[in-house]
Amino acid sequence: IKMYAWENSFTKLIADIRFKEVRAIKGTSYIHAALSCTSMISPLSVFLALVSYIYLGDSLTAKRVYTVSSYFNMLNDSMVHFWPLAITFVSEATVSAKRVREFLQDGDAATTPVLKKDKKHLAKKNKNNNENNEKAELNGNVSEGENFLDLVNGREVHPHAERKGVDIRNVSATWDAAAPTDGKGNVALSKLNVKISERAMVAIVGPVGSGKSTLLNALLGEVKINSGQIVINGKLSYAAQEPWVFEGTVRDNIVFVDSYNERRYKKVIKACALERDLELMPNGDLTIVGERGVSLSGGQKARVNLARAIYHKADIYLLDDPLSAVDTHVGKHIFERCITEFLYDKIVILVTHQLQYLFEVEQLILMNSGRIEAQGRYQDLQKNEKCQFLLMQATYETPNETADSTDALSVDSRMSRSESEKSMEHHQLLRADETPVEDINQEQQAVGSVKLSVYMSFFKALESPILLFIIVALFICARFMLTGVDYFLSRWVIWEEKVSVASASPMRSLNDNNITLLANETAANRSYVHNDAENEEAVRQELVTFYAIILGSTMVVYILRTFGFFRMCLRISLKLHDRLFRGITRTSM
Repeated sequence: IKMYAWENSFTKLIADIRFKEVRAIKGTSYIHAALSCTSMISPLSVFLALVSYIYLGDSLTAKRVYTVSSYFNMLNDSMVHFWPLAITFVSEATVSAKRVREFLQDGDAATTPVLKKDKKHLAKKNKNNNENNEKAELNGNVSEGENFLDLVNGREVHPHAERKGVDIRNVSATWDAAAPTDGKGNVALSKLNVKISERAMVAIVGPVGSGKSTLLNALLGEVKINSGQIVINGKLSYAAQEPWVFEGTVRDNIVFVDSYNERRYKKVIKACALERDLELMPNGDLTIVGERGVSLSGGQKARVNLARAIYHKADIYLLDDPLSAVDTHVGKHIFERCITEFLYDKIVILVTHQLQYLFEVEQLILMNSGRIEAQGRYQDLQKNEKCQFLLMQATYETPNETADSTDALSVDSRMSRSESEKSMEHHQLLRADETPVEDINQEQQAVGSVKLSVYMSFFKALESPILLFIIVALFICARFMLTGVDYFLSRWVIWEEKVSVASASPMRSLNDNNITLLANETAANRSYVHNDAENEEAVRQELVTFYAIILGSTMVVYILRTFGFFRMCLRISLKLHDRLFRGITRTSM
């Protein structure tokens, strides 16, 4: 991006994607804000209950208010707190379940029906041991299982067959299973017929895009076979064209899922020309590689990838162009020590562009446009007009090659200073101190409470002190108003208690004196009592109105506070994202 000055175009692309993401996040934030406002349901429910109680003709007492408030507070935890959480979790789980369902229902994985006559037998085998079905490992290794019939993909695998070999019978295959097979653009392999016997070394050559790697993937069952059949007698091990390593030690990357055998491991290291590289690493084969470890060069990754496939004990090794990523001396070492000597008693199917090794293979397959143009021994194909490029290679087979071969065979002691060694040179300083590489490359993580400076930098990204002040003021105001509602309700209850006591006092005094005093009550006194009751009702009505006003105001402030807070966080997120993205695109190379 920096080299071609694509910053603006890349920024526009990211901005379009970010806009869609922000729109979805904004909707989610507003939903969370609305669910957070449900905490006001409890005060609102208390208000409606008490007002209904008053209009039904009863008076408020501390006992009744406390009881109603307690009941609604008990419901507050389950209905107001856990209910929004349940809605959030259910919605998120629904989205996750949908993604998992789409992945599981993906049409890339072909179904594997079995023959009816073998169904009961295989079902019994699977019941006793579910791991007996042959499966492809991450590196292309095939597990030790029973015979496997893949009728959809046209493959028949016999891992424990006595006579090892591969038989490809009139196979046509496509990459896209859903696309029509009549179009030439979808055809990857067309009418291939190959038979590979025991202990054979087979080389597949051809121009780029001719179907060499696709043929190996067809053997692995990764390509849909439309017609024909592939019979594989033996266990497979696969080294992909694109090398890969995972985060772990070099030893873990090579041993992978197999058990560690020191003798075999050392032989594999020597055969794949990794001895010198391991000597240069800080902790040898225990050096951490991967995302947070030591960076490997392309040649080192290719050799580790090859060593992983070679270490696995198999009968048939599928090697997809392992010699292209290494220099000439290392490539010759790998071909002679690894492919020719270490795998001398195995079937090796090698995809390569290195023509200098073709005269040593036992079977040569020339591919072009998904078809086999020619196959046979190297010497025989030199006479074929389609293989004229082999005649050009024959000019290099001169007597001087013997001397060159002698030099190449001494690769252990005379390997040139390649870029892989240079990439490891700066690690030599670490070996003197015996500093573990894990401590050097381990991600640094802060432990404990979040520092105040982190919060300050977060809110500073808002770039609007006024908006921050308003949000903080709304938080404080909402809390004071909610407390004020409870305080007002307590004062109202005290007033109701006083009114109730004042109304009961004359009656108690009349009971203490002679009952005959009631007959002497004047009309003026009765009028006063009537006016006092009307005043109490008017005051009570004003209290209800004021209660409704302050509660409604509190709800409005509470809603503004909640939505404003989520809006502020969204704005800060946008600012931080833009700042980080701008820093990446404008950094110096």
